[in-house]
Amino acid sequence: IDKVLGVGGFGITYKAYCVELDKNIKRKYYYAIKEYFQKGCWRDKDNMKVCYADTFKADFEEGFEDFKSEASKLLSMAGRSRNIVPVNECFQMNNTIYYVMEYLNGEDLEKAVPKGEGIPEAKALSLLVPVVKAVKLLHDNKNGDRIMHLDIKPDNIVLHQDSISEETYPVLIDFGAAMRFDKEGKPKTRKANIQGTTGFAPPEQFQPIEQFDARIDVYALGGTLFKMLTSETPPPASDILEDEEMLEDIMGKHNVSKQ
Repeated sequence: IDKVLGVGGFGITYKAYCVELDKNIKRKYYYAIKEYFQKGCWRDKDNMKVCYADTFKADFEEGFEDFKSEASKLLSMAGRSRNIVPVNECFQMNNTIYYVMEYLNGEDLEKAVPKGEGIPEAKALSLLVPVVKAVKLLHDNKNGDRIMHLDIKPDNIVLHQDSISEETYPVLIDFGAAMRFDKEGKPKTRKANIQGTTGFAPPEQFQPIEQFDARIDVYALGGTLFKMLTSETPPPASDILEDEEMLEDIMGKHNVSKQ
């Protein structure tokens, strides 16, 4: 393990590496590893094994199964879209579960948007449209469960530079808030309210999600585009409901076309 990349309510993501021999030459390869580690857990004396109270067992085991299903779905998506972070392994260890992803070496869209300026419209669309198509794949019910990401935002889109082609393209990451739904649109993930990030979450996301609704992720994609074009975080959904001209006023200030 090289370092911690991020910590959330349901897990910790690490940057990790392995050293392999190519005949007599050593090569170092980097990965990202996500560990299921809920709030309320702690480490054993070995600083590795994950522990939890008996009263927390049911919650831990439910989350464990959700995490396992999340890994399985992402593993099944590998190769279908380069714009979804690829997963190549899932394993259990230290009384918890992990999955291994490609390590993405670029900056996220949040850092890529110039402050006070935004990104030109053509470039913004060229970056976001591939992510839109990737989200459509997640929403598709032709190959089993549907997935709603539920936390799409510039921080969760990495501009990854491919080490072979050197091409840079956007990759959607962080499925910690994601929910799975069956073909009929009924939730299969047992999670409390997933409220997302203010400015990128619609009003419907602040209520229990009891049915698949692609519009929740679509709203977040719209909020992401808004941030890319204006460099401003979208106002909370409740504020927009009270003042429908608010978004147009901000976009007009940044000379964003109505198209």
